[in-house]
Amino acid sequence: MFRLPMVRCYLLERGGEAQSRSLRFVPYNEFELWKYLMANKYRFLVLEAEESLWIDEEERKRMPGVYDRFHSERVHQVRLLRYLERPRMFVPTFRYFPEQDYERRKKAFLHHYEPETALVRTFGFGSPIEETPGWWIFRKEPIRRRTTTETAALLDDTMVARLASDALDE
Repeated sequence: MFRLPMVRCYLLERGGEAQSRSLRFVPYNEFELWKYLMANKYRFLVLEAEESLWIDEEERKRMPGVYDRFHSERVHQVRLLRYLERPRMFVPTFRYFPEQDYERRKKAFLHHYEPETALVRTFGFGSPIEETPGWWIFRKEPIRRRTTTETAALLDDTMVARLASDALDE
């Protein structure tokens, strides 16, 4: 059972066509740094950022009455165990991919880290890849934009209780 505050957004190359934008899911606590890198290092625009919650399949089954009241999108988590030579340690790396192009994005992600994952197998850790199906859930009605402080308060450990309470009030 796992839940994680998550941001759903789009990436667009500067000067690119709107239809060429690419959907991304980024953990909330990494989003501002990720957004900075996308904008300043890679020259992408980050558009339509929405905060909500990613839950794994087990969590959704555990509380169906709560989560079924919300819209959801199928989003897979891929955990990759990598070996980093400089600190000489194994480090997990997580990515979240939408269902509609999951296999293509997973393949590109794994290809990018192929040399590092080969070392994981060499050290006898078995498969360096774990896949977890899950859902990005969000409210059915639009909500007003929140300040950063309000959003941080909503995305703490009590977020599920608040979402459940809002759903029961509807």
